Amino acid sequence: MVLQQNSQVLLWGKAGTATIKIITSWNNRQYNVLRQKDSSWRVRVQTPKAGGPYQITFIDGGRTVLTDILIGEVWVCSGQSNMEMPVKGFGNQPILNSNDLLMDAENPQIRLFRLERALSRTPQADCKATGWQTANAAQSRYRASASRA
Repeated sequence: MVLQQNSQVLLWGKAGTATIKIITSWNNRQYNVLRQKDSSWRVRVQTPKAGGPYQITFIDGGRTVLTDILIGEVWVCSGQSNMEMPVKGFGNQPILNSNDLLMDAENPQIRLFRLERALSRTPQADCKATGWQTANAAQSRYRASASRA
């Protein structure tokens, strides 16, 4: 994944234990967070300038480690249906020079994250998504949103 550089980013989740420990590898800082009555927790963590890869460790009785995290610029694109056009284009609607772009799509400093379409009148705690993936030719054919460190 990619987190916004030089920022206070929000991490959140649900836990079974009363206290959750979160350790960020870019500064080796430990955050202790108390679980709410509904099992949810939230904490803001300070991020450094662009770099990585880093990891975040969550300890709530068990241990979960997120790896290969980059810190940089995060751009989320959304809008109408034209926002989901793949780099190669659609059927009989190719994108000029798309083959060249796809052949040069290997970049370990770019992560792609695609959300599935969803409609809601209320804020949602979770989403359906492909997950963070490293940019490469195969992914670029189908992904339109990118984050760059």
